[in-house]
Parts: sequence; C-alpha cells; structure tokens
Amino acid sequence: KESLKPGICDFQSKEILDAECYFSESYWEARAKFCHLAKAVGAEIHTHEVVEGDYTMDIAVLRGSGPGLVVHTSAVHGVEGYAGSGIQCAHLHKLVTEGQTSGKFEGPTRLFVHAVNPYGMAHFRRFNEHNIDLNRNALSPEQFEEMKARDHNLVMYEDFHNLFNPQYPPTFYDAYVGFFVKAVTSILRFGFVGVKRAVVTGQYHNPNGIYYGGAELEPSFQILWSYLEPYANTEGTVTWVDVHTGLGPKGEDTLIVDSPAEEAETI
Repeated sequence: KESLKPGICDFQSKEILDAECYFSESYWEARAKFCHLAKAVGAEIHTHEVVEGDYTMDIAVLRGSGPGLVVHTSAVHGVEGYAGSGIQCAHLHKLVTEGQTSGKFEGPTRLFVHAVNPYGMAHFRRFNEHNIDLNRNALSPEQFEEMKARDHNLVMYEDFHNLFNPQYPPTFYDAYVGFFVKAVTSILRFGFVGVKRAVVTGQYHNPNGIYYGGAELEPSFQILWSYLEPYANTEGTVTWVDVHTGLGPKGEDTLIVDSPAEEAETI
C-alpha cells in the first residue's frame, strides 16, 4: 500500500543514512523498506499472511556459513514494532553499504522476522486482531489450561478492573482528569508494585480486557513456530532477540536475558 519515499532517504545509497530514514510512519511503509532492503542483500524472503487484507509477517533469511542461529523479531506488541523494524532496516542497509549483497554471509544464519503482529502495528495498538497480547500468548496447551484455572485475582488484576477496562468511550474529562484520579487512588490503595504486577503478569479470563493472553496459540505464533520447526536441530548457539519499547531509561537499550535451560550460557 506504500512504497519507499524519495528524498534524503535513498536506500540505493552506499552510505549509512540518518537514523530517521530507517523508521516509518505506517506498517506498510515499514514493510516496504524491510522487503526492499532484504532483497538488496540477497536474503530469502518468506511472506505469510496473518490477517486478511495484506497484513503479513515477512521473514528475511540470511544464510550463514557457520553454525548457530540468530532470530530477530519485531512487533510482538504491534505499535512497538516501529522500533524493531527500524533496527532491522538499519542492519540490512549496513550490509548493503558493506557490499554484502551476494546472499552469502559469514557467521550464523540470521532470521529477521518483520511484524509478528502486523494488525496491531498497522493500527498503532499493542494487541492483535483478537485483542490478545502476544507477549503473553506463547504457551503450551497445558500452560493455557493452568492459566485459565488459576484464581482470577491472583495478581490483583480484578482490583484494577475499573481502571484497566472502562465500560464506555472516555469523555474529555475521563481522558485528561478522571483516569489519573482513578490511577492515583488505586496506587494509594494497592501500591505501585500491585499495579505493575497486574500489568506485567496479564490475565487469561477476560477476552474483552487488556493484557489478555488468550486461550490458545494465536495464528501469528502458529505460523512462526511452523516456519521455525526445521531449525529445531540447529547446531551451535541459538539466540533470539525480541525488540520491545517502553521499559528502561529513555534513549537507552536494556537487554533482558532469559534462558529456559539451566546449562545454557548467555552473553
């Protein structure tokens, strides 16, 4: 729906561009940049429609000559995808400026997954087309059952129901005064840690509420897991980088590391 914009952001250039050139104002602009640059470096491009209407997850594969695998994903939280897309586009264009355009790369194979949640990215919302927070959806069937069976107010989510889930569209007063009055009252009553815990943990019982993790694996992850399955026996180190925004000091990168295997090493 959008093409690359002409002007100072010339992606045919062999020089690094201003940082703003790698960021976009819409999902379709971001997608156009990503696919253009992936093609320019000779990457394999795999496009998967997530939602009807040209909402796609695009995967660029840079085959490496060595062992290991690096997976880089953007837009699990849709609106946060503009940062992840910008990083992916900047890296791909850096390869172009270095003359790495043959499709053969040193080091591990790299998979750049653009827009895990394309619908949310396109509509500037955190959640996907089913009001599901994908960052809380990557669970096994057993884990979903466990989450659905737990106490609905285990992490105090129901205590903040009126704050999190208004029952009608906000008025001007609600948006600029009422919400903050409710927020301060809730924090004074339950503490800031209580609010943060309810937000971070999410919930699995109210499909119409925010931070809803769903009842089963969403199409985005079904597509992604299916694509990644052939890489299950990859030799060497497997590294997954998932880009989010909103936490940590402004303008600084924070690396939050998690490894499910006790013996795994992280750097």
